[in-house]
Amino acid sequence: MNQISARAAAWSISVFLIAGMVGCAPLHHQNAKDFDPHDHDAAEETSASAVTPYFTEPRKADETEKFDAALPELPKVKIDPEVLRKAQERKKPLQGLFRTTLESVKTDGKIEFRIALRNISGHELNVRYGSGQRYDIWVYNEKNEEVYQWSYNKAFTMALIETAIKKDGQFTFSEEWLLDDAEGNRVPPGQYTVKVKVLIGLQSGSVRPDELTAESAIIIE
Repeated sequence: MNQISARAAAWSISVFLIAGMVGCAPLHHQNAKDFDPHDHDAAEETSASAVTPYFTEPRKADETEKFDAALPELPKVKIDPEVLRKAQERKKPLQGLFRTTLESVKTDGKIEFRIALRNISGHELNVRYGSGQRYDIWVYNEKNEEVYQWSYNKAFTMALIETAIKKDGQFTFSEEWLLDDAEGNRVPPGQYTVKVKVLIGLQSGSVRPDELTAESAIIIE
């Protein structure tokens, strides 16, 4: 009897387990059929339901478009043409302030450049230099090719220099050119054009570039 009872109990347990597996099979099969591994939303919902099967937080709607539509329209601003014209006038370089002259003098196989910047504004002017370089000089041949630049290979202090030039006063500078090009070779005979630019500015406003430049022609034999 003991063996028969043991066998009957084992048989009952087996039947119970098989029935449970058969009963769950349709549900498992249905879940496997509906699940798509490429459906990220379904994967997220499945994962969330596995953790919190009885609670899911609703997604927040995007309110960006509604917010933009609710913004008030900005009023259109009308700009007075006269105010605009005056503002543009203030940005224009000032004129009638300086006159720059250049004189090129041949002396003993070299050229001396004499530069003068004269204040013709009728008032004392406060001016400034952006560095220790106050001017630059270029020489061009008949083909308008640059053969010489005075500042080439020179170093200058980086400092803001402020000074004043009196009414009808002037600044004068002079430099010498040994008739050599950028590589140190003597330039061939011919006609050359010398251009100079004074690198000066105002403490308030700007100066017309043509008032700070000058040029002259020389002939080298």
